[in-house]
Amino acid sequence: ADQYGGITGVAALENRILDSWQQSTAESFSAAGSTRESLITLVLFDEASVTDSIDGWPYMAPFPRKHLADLIDAFSAAGARTIGLDVFLARPYPELNSWDGGDDLLRAAMERAGNVVLAAPLEQTDSGPVMLMPHPFFSSVAADVGAAELPSAFETLRDGTLAVRSGAGLEPSFSLALYAHSQGLDVDSLLRNTLGSGR
Repeated sequence: ADQYGGITGVAALENRILDSWQQSTAESFSAAGSTRESLITLVLFDEASVTDSIDGWPYMAPFPRKHLADLIDAFSAAGARTIGLDVFLARPYPELNSWDGGDDLLRAAMERAGNVVLAAPLEQTDSGPVMLMPHPFFSSVAADVGAAELPSAFETLRDGTLAVRSGAGLEPSFSLALYAHSQGLDVDSLLRNTLGSGR
């Protein structure tokens, strides 16, 4: 359908049906504080979280790592099987760490939890895409790292990839790394099998 969608409108129709279906699932209507169990919980924060005059932080970027550490500790205490942190941790910030200990607290929380999967961006190079790994200070205590590669527009997730080419091999997408960890699967074996099958 995708290859003809621009001409026939089939892809546009399919997207509208998919959007309607996702918006009408039982999970879409669960009220805050609902007792309905869900396998996935999203906790979102944005620029408004940072700039709030009462609960905001004194700087815009990076997102305060002390706060991220508190969230990881809370999710871990609540029994989260896998915690995905979709925040790029390219480097520590010694100047901020000396102020609030955020880098040290985040690393310690990740290590305590033992189930934090990090996201990493892809960079396009002359020889193809390459995944930019998080700084070893954080990645050394992460359960896994997945490529933050979602081809759809922000907040309109209609498709995604399970693996991405990086250098000469494959890297798991962030969603595959999260799923594999939560199910106790070895993501590297999944990727080897994928390369072996040619699909």
